[in-house]
Amino acid sequence: MFHSIRVRIAVLYGILFVIIVSLGSVFFYLQLARALYGQLDRGLAAAAAEFGSDEYFTAAGVKPAALAHADEDGAALLAQYSVQLFDRSGPVRDAQGSPRLLQKAAALPALGQAQQNAMSSYHDITSPGQTTFRVYMAPVVLHGQLVGAVQVATPTAAVAAVLASVRTFTTAGLAVMVLALGAFGLWVAGRALSPVSRLIAAAHDITASDLSRRLPVHNEKDELGRLAVTINEMIARLEQAFVRERQFVADASHALTTPVTVIAGNAELVAQDLADGRTPDPTMLQDLIAETERLSEMVQRLLDLARLDKSSTPPRIVLFDLAALARRAVARTGPNAPGLTLQANVPETLYVHGDAAEIEELLDNLVDNAVKYTPPPGTVSVTAALRNGQVELAVKDTGPGIAREHLAHLGQRFYRVHPEAVPGQPRGTGLGLAICREIMARHGGSLEIESKPGLGTTVTARWPAALGPRQATS
Repeated sequence: MFHSIRVRIAVLYGILFVIIVSLGSVFFYLQLARALYGQLDRGLAAAAAEFGSDEYFTAAGVKPAALAHADEDGAALLAQYSVQLFDRSGPVRDAQGSPRLLQKAAALPALGQAQQNAMSSYHDITSPGQTTFRVYMAPVVLHGQLVGAVQVATPTAAVAAVLASVRTFTTAGLAVMVLALGAFGLWVAGRALSPVSRLIAAAHDITASDLSRRLPVHNEKDELGRLAVTINEMIARLEQAFVRERQFVADASHALTTPVTVIAGNAELVAQDLADGRTPDPTMLQDLIAETERLSEMVQRLLDLARLDKSSTPPRIVLFDLAALARRAVARTGPNAPGLTLQANVPETLYVHGDAAEIEELLDNLVDNAVKYTPPPGTVSVTAALRNGQVELAVKDTGPGIAREHLAHLGQRFYRVHPEAVPGQPRGTGLGLAICREIMARHGGSLEIESKPGLGTTVTARWPAALGPRQATS
């Protein structure tokens, strides 16, 4: 039952209400009891003052039959109180009320203090009939002389009955209020949490097979509205991730089909030739080797993309020399580019911030693409500079160029200008530029491709630079 937030809220408010009302009720009860008993004590003191006057006492002590000759005021008080009159020393001289009660009251030790030391006091006693009485004892002083004591008693039943009624009413009222508040709290909590129930119902309808649906947002400014917006943004990211994954699987399946089919077909023909005792066709062996190398390259690039896609850590930003990196990339690729001129048109040093390993991978991909599609005697040049607070790394070639309709698609995974093999044209994997775009996205940068048929291609990577160029130090 307490697993429900609605019930927990109602119970919490109910407990808080019970504590507050209970404390208030206890305070009210104590104040009421204090007021009622104070009124009772004041009445006893007034009666004691009446019966301790010179109408009932003389300098020698209690007057004979004093209470029997009480005046009208005294008679009215005797109807409410039990009274005993004492000399300064000795037993009761006059009394009116229940004999057993008066006898018990006369036995109180405080009576001697009132008779001898002029000290007054209040006491509670229980009569033989189990009735509680309030007793007040006071000394009687006439003309500055202590002449005796007076004892006045009255039952506390009326006060006790009022307090008992208050306790009963308060307890019953508290129980009713707790039940009412509990029901009201459940209703209020239900109304307050009804948008949550709607969000839960809507979320249940969203599955991995249909991420196009979104949670309803009624008020973007309250907490539930912001929660719904946040969840919708998360669902949108999941939808994009699922779309990319499905597209990736479809593209990978399509891209891998060709080399696997070629490898399988050529391998079968080579095996058949060997089984028949014939020498395999060298062209088939060359195709087999080429497709195997292309398949290996494609798998490696797929692994690179998967690593970049699933990386939950940001790039490891360090300060490195981009000029030195560019010169090393050109030097590595030069031996594999016969008939081409490779240039690194960079300053002596160019220190920038970035993930050095990822930028090196980007540079290798761009240079490799440029070399692959530039026929001899062409030129591939690498430039690097800082402009307007950004690092600009460009790779330019003198290759055949790319038609305008293809430029917007370059960088999409597995996209190739010539999907099918073209005689005299190298076959790429369609993943190199996709890796470069992913690296730039991780750096908060961009990849720009400019090309015209017959005029070559320039690919420029830009990302924010934290520092300007500085001279290398040993």
